[in-house]
Amino acid sequence: MKKNGIKNITLVVMAASAAMVTACSSGNSSSNNGSTAPLSTNFSNVKQYATPSLQAVAAQAHSLQAVNNSCFSVVNTTNSLGAWYSSSSFNIKNTCNSNQAINGLQLRISSADTVLSASNMAVNSISGATFPAPVYWAAINNTATTGTSPDGKADVLMTLSTESSGYLPAGASLSASFGYNTSNVTPGAFTISVDGQTQILNGSDNITIDATALKTVCSSGCSIPVRLTGQNGLFDQVIATINSSNAGTKFTVPVSGLNPGSYTLVIDNSALPANATFTATNPVDVVANATAADTITFNVTSVASTTGNISYTITKPSDITPDSSTFVATLLDSNSAVVSGGSATVSYGQAFSFKNITAGKYTLSSYGMADAKTGIYYDPLSVATTVVAESTTVLTPSFAKASTAPVNVTLSVSGLATGESAVINLTDSFNGKKYTYNSFKVYGGSTALKLLPGDLVTMNVTADSKYNAIAPTTYTVVAGSTLSLSFVQPTPPVIVVSTTASYDYIAPFKDYTGLVNLSVNNISSAKSLQFTSNFQASVDAWGETCFGTNSNLDVSTVASGSKYVTTITPKDTSKTLDLTKICKVYGTNSGDAVVLTGVVDPIISAVKVTQADNTIVSLPITQPCFANACKDPGNGYVNAGYYADWSVWGRQYNPYNMPFSKINDIIYAFIGFDKATGNVFALGGEADSWGLSAVSRAVLQYPYMKAHLSFGGWTNNGVNTAPMWDQLASSQASMNNFATQSIALMRKTGFTGLDIDWEWWSDYGNNVAPAQKMLTFYKTLRTALDAAGKADGKTYTLTIAVNGGVDRIVALQGQNVDGTSNGNPNAVANFWSQVGSIVDHVNVMNYDYHGGWDAGAPAYFQAAYAFSNVGSNKVGVTEGWSIQDSMTSYTSNGVPAKKLVAGIPLYVRTMNAAAGSNGGLFQTVTGAGFGDYETGVLDYKCLINPVADPINGCGSQVPATTLSALTSLIKYSATSNPTIFNQYGLGALQPWAYGGGSFVTYDDVWSATQKTQKVKATGLGGTMFWELDGDSTSPATSIVNAVQAELSK
Repeated sequence: MKKNGIKNITLVVMAASAAMVTACSSGNSSSNNGSTAPLSTNFSNVKQYATPSLQAVAAQAHSLQAVNNSCFSVVNTTNSLGAWYSSSSFNIKNTCNSNQAINGLQLRISSADTVLSASNMAVNSISGATFPAPVYWAAINNTATTGTSPDGKADVLMTLSTESSGYLPAGASLSASFGYNTSNVTPGAFTISVDGQTQILNGSDNITIDATALKTVCSSGCSIPVRLTGQNGLFDQVIATINSSNAGTKFTVPVSGLNPGSYTLVIDNSALPANATFTATNPVDVVANATAADTITFNVTSVASTTGNISYTITKPSDITPDSSTFVATLLDSNSAVVSGGSATVSYGQAFSFKNITAGKYTLSSYGMADAKTGIYYDPLSVATTVVAESTTVLTPSFAKASTAPVNVTLSVSGLATGESAVINLTDSFNGKKYTYNSFKVYGGSTALKLLPGDLVTMNVTADSKYNAIAPTTYTVVAGSTLSLSFVQPTPPVIVVSTTASYDYIAPFKDYTGLVNLSVNNISSAKSLQFTSNFQASVDAWGETCFGTNSNLDVSTVASGSKYVTTITPKDTSKTLDLTKICKVYGTNSGDAVVLTGVVDPIISAVKVTQADNTIVSLPITQPCFANACKDPGNGYVNAGYYADWSVWGRQYNPYNMPFSKINDIIYAFIGFDKATGNVFALGGEADSWGLSAVSRAVLQYPYMKAHLSFGGWTNNGVNTAPMWDQLASSQASMNNFATQSIALMRKTGFTGLDIDWEWWSDYGNNVAPAQKMLTFYKTLRTALDAAGKADGKTYTLTIAVNGGVDRIVALQGQNVDGTSNGNPNAVANFWSQVGSIVDHVNVMNYDYHGGWDAGAPAYFQAAYAFSNVGSNKVGVTEGWSIQDSMTSYTSNGVPAKKLVAGIPLYVRTMNAAAGSNGGLFQTVTGAGFGDYETGVLDYKCLINPVADPINGCGSQVPATTLSALTSLIKYSATSNPTIFNQYGLGALQPWAYGGGSFVTYDDVWSATQKTQKVKATGLGGTMFWELDGDSTSPATSIVNAVQAELSK
């Protein structure tokens, strides 16, 4: 019964950085390591650049290049050029007489006498694409790379990427703009075209590589890239790599797809082995449509060796177990300096070598080994040796015990809590000798140590963070002395929970910069402020201010589990933060604030301020309901409202204007899901960022507020969801994944539950209603929600949206309305009693009983409470299409009355019909009547305030015929035409109207109040509205206000 509406799109896109150009396919011979067969490298798909000699050829090719689509042209280009920032805006027009798809359209951005770089593209906005009904959303993205320019410069290429349904209507234009950041250089005027990349004729070269001389020097391994460079330094590609497998061979590399011009074969000297050189037939000249032949040859000069090696193995003494199984060995030259490459970390007992050491005298050294608790000391190694050219010196030194006997020293520890310990690490300098000590633990009391007399010992202490840090302390060891360690816990700060001050935050509606405004109420200044967020906050973006300044602040943000803690303090400690000003916080595209791809939901909590006397004040979030002690507006009943994420577009509905003080449950419609995998995703991009942020904040501000993520609806992006649900529920793995991902999203956003809107009757008859799959799916979600609630110490709820017709209700149990079997093979006999035990509330869609689809049938109310004087008119009596009949059916089939929530529409349906004698009632419907955003439907606020005002009345593009019909309506209600109304509408609790050739059926303040009284009288659970943006913005005519007022009685 519910459908997603159409919205307009404006998407902000960042230009991608230009990637480094690399060869395609097997262009890098290292991918064919070991092959001596000829390699083939083709560069035809690699970005290349015209040299001056080719500019004329390139220009000719450019002029003859076919455009992407001859229907598109760029018009109305305007430039704003500056030394630091430039921009351009333009339109792309469809000049043909038919719709033209825009997916894959390529734009070329050129600038006179300027080499453009994609990395300097700052911000692009693209808007104006059209998406045919019923599709209401699609992504528009662009990719940017740097491409060939016919004048030898570099252009930026962009490709539009949209859903295949995106198009430009005949004669329509797509608006676009971009910004370009420069560094004190004013670019030439921008030119935008849709002509694709320049085509240039290519040439080839067979390059022979003679590496026979490298066989010996590469036997133990080498890697020598052979590069081909050219095109004024803009082309640089590896065509082959010499390694141990192909060294000693001669092979040819055919290179094709090159722009004509001069190239150079290059080898980096750093890659060549010692004594190796190369010669090449440079320059390499490439001609279009021809193949050149060139050679590169390697040579090696024999030089008598002057180096040797040292191999050593050091064994650990058996009576000491060091903390580490490795040690550091160092090779010193005759001047006691560490030789190049002469330090290595080696395992005890492992043979290791220092290679290619110049012949001469050396010393192999290592730290000594020490254990302060056992008193075992081994002196540092210092082994003199000689390196002989072209030979290996083998050493097997051993550690020798220290000649100095240790003395007894006492370490006295105080302040550690019982059972707690600290770790001690000692370092020293004993007559030029250094030892590596084993670390050890100490507890409160005395610990006996054995240290070397006269040693300078530095004690490094590691303890629990609750103790003040102890700085490293150096002692001179004296026999019989006592060293003291005192652990002190800092005095905890005084934290006061404020009862008068508070904080608030808001991610502004329709902001695209990732901004959150943080504010403090009833405290004017502070020494510092700290807050916790689900994103890595920063406060210096865009040069904005934070609590009165945009500089001179110390801002620290550190991770704390899945959250971040940010502390803001003036650099000048004599200054304070001006808390009468807001702080502009950025960084919302990080951490758990990114709740879905392209959707951010920033949440700020745990705000604390430090005052002048160092008292820390913990601030609660501002509660707008504080004056009435945040009493639940439902007064024991559910009063839920569906929020539609697309309402931010045409209806310009600000989600922060939801009636939070009048409802106690926000049902967020809709989040998308993948029918095959169960993955969940956003349907609205920016719209979901604004909507989810508003609801997450409301849950914190209003203690009674519940919030449910809703999935399904009649359609998602123009596709009926009933078959999607059916496929999803056919796989337990997919259902499990859906439960996991939807609950993860619920937790991230701070919502309290899930809502499932499975409108199976959109695609399936009563005789195949999918009761078995629905029941399995609901059970899967219930189990997962309960497990999450147990883990989080919370109660998470599950609600469902269901049909308001008795025929649909009993179909799931395999019955017709008269009690006979409908032959449904998918039925579950006690379906509703099982559902009643699984879900927390059942939201009954008691609307859309009648509408423009009733062509040929009598016009009747879309949301009747009961039937009144309908006679023999076929208006759904036998099907049970009324609130009273549906609620009776649900309760009689096992759903507890207190779990049933009656739906009230905040919209109007119109049906074309003759006026007759009763304002169109019971007259034959010929189709949908006048409407606003869609034919046959308009918002309740449009009915009572028929002006072109999307926030308070009708849409900005409302048809004139609709306004004319609304201003001339003849109404039938308790105060207008009461005689006729009392006969037909009083019992049905439905006013109606007639005008513009249409029968108009709706709810108003009177009918909604009457229905609420029935809800209370029959013990139902409460009321629900579809959808909140349709209600009147005037308190006196608001249906939501009227229902809440009745519930509060």
